[in-house]
Amino acid sequence: GTLPSDGMRAPSKRSEITREWLEHILTQYENQTHPGTKVVIKGFKLQDGMQSGEGYQSQMFKADIEAIVSRPPDGDNPAQEESQYQLIIKLLSSDPVDHLLAKTMRMTKREFEMYSEVIKDLNAFQEINGNDQFRLKLPKLIYGKCINDEFVLVMENVKVNGFKNVSVNNGLNLQQMLCAIEDLAKFHAVSYAYNQKHKFLDIYPCYKVDNTTSWIFTWHNTLFLDTVITYIKDKSEFKDISEKLENIKDELFIKYKEEVQLASNSQVTCLTHGDFWTNNILFKNVENNKNKDMWNAHIIDWQLANWNSPLLDLHNVLQTSTSKEFRKTHLEDVLQFYHSTFHDAVTVMGASLDRWTYEEFKKEYDSYMLYGLFRGLMIVQFVLSDFMKIIKPVNIQKADSNPYLEKIGRKWTKYLVLKRINPDNEREMYLSNSLWTKYLVQEMIEGKNQEMINWVIGIIMEAEEKGLFENDYSRKVNNDNKSGIKTKQM
Repeated sequence: GTLPSDGMRAPSKRSEITREWLEHILTQYENQTHPGTKVVIKGFKLQDGMQSGEGYQSQMFKADIEAIVSRPPDGDNPAQEESQYQLIIKLLSSDPVDHLLAKTMRMTKREFEMYSEVIKDLNAFQEINGNDQFRLKLPKLIYGKCINDEFVLVMENVKVNGFKNVSVNNGLNLQQMLCAIEDLAKFHAVSYAYNQKHKFLDIYPCYKVDNTTSWIFTWHNTLFLDTVITYIKDKSEFKDISEKLENIKDELFIKYKEEVQLASNSQVTCLTHGDFWTNNILFKNVENNKNKDMWNAHIIDWQLANWNSPLLDLHNVLQTSTSKEFRKTHLEDVLQFYHSTFHDAVTVMGASLDRWTYEEFKKEYDSYMLYGLFRGLMIVQFVLSDFMKIIKPVNIQKADSNPYLEKIGRKWTKYLVLKRINPDNEREMYLSNSLWTKYLVQEMIEGKNQEMINWVIGIIMEAEEKGLFENDYSRKVNNDNKSGIKTKQM
């Protein structure tokens, strides 16, 4: 699809974001509300929209634009005026592996449909059925295109209005977490209620969980437990837990994959974000006279959205975006707040929700703790590692470098993704990634990144305290998940 329809090719790299193209999309945007409008750009500034280590599946740019907007005369309104636009332009990654993965796993289609159709549809539904109490907030879409090998999203840059990311290193505080959880619960509830009346996946089938996509991500996440085991095996203070993990890691991998496979058939399913954590939430402090720690939020980056258990999103944000101490103190408060917000919203919109008391909800949440463990270890190492920032730099200009190498890269990537990334070649894939896992371990052993070490050890020790590494837990998880399938609500 494309929004709106046009014949101008979307840019694939920075050098293709031209004055002509910007005038073209802004003219189309203005014509949606004022037909006959023409936009002429006086000047624009283009900058990288991400810092080093961010943006593993896309290119992102900030565009600050000064323009003259000419409209047909309309009463007392001026026919011509100066206007400024602050935009975020999102393209496919310049990395051929990421590029092909995004297309193969329908990540571009999911995000395009989310901004162009899904959120509008869900907001219209909640406006009618929920008195507009549960409106979903995303940056405004200015222009989008997703056809064949073309993909671009142009959105308002909400950061100029005070929205910003919270530092991954610090994690979220309680008020920020409650703000994010409230928006998440409302999003889940609206899609859940919508589905009871309109059958969401019949309208938007691309959000159905894809087994190949699910397998790629679960396999990838398991690598990060191996790095931790390798790091702690020679440290006397972790001798017992190291031996335990070495003995049961294969069983943990199997149980983790079972959790992921069973999640889409769990008791309550809805549209989920799929990658809900600090980097994908923009916060704005809206302090007032009563409370100086009040926040608004925008949720971004919808490439991994899918129809699944809402509890996976909860594990994602709690395990990746809060400290062990935060979870020890506030986990119960956060879960109760989510459950009550979801339950109240669903009730207002007239949807049925049987057999999901807080006790049942909490039991189901506990049954996905291995998912939280693996996601937490992956995100923390991926984001806090100095090595990972080096191998994924945001030097977008390099995408314009050598067409011959790009051609070779595309051919190799096609082979890699279509031939080697599949369950039959798991061992070969594991060995092919041994180099960068080796460097992750080396970074921890050298002790130069104590912050990452502290986060990783915190996740491991919390899992040990909760009994995730005991054989009886694995059996319990399996039984709980199987019972969840029997009571699934449609």
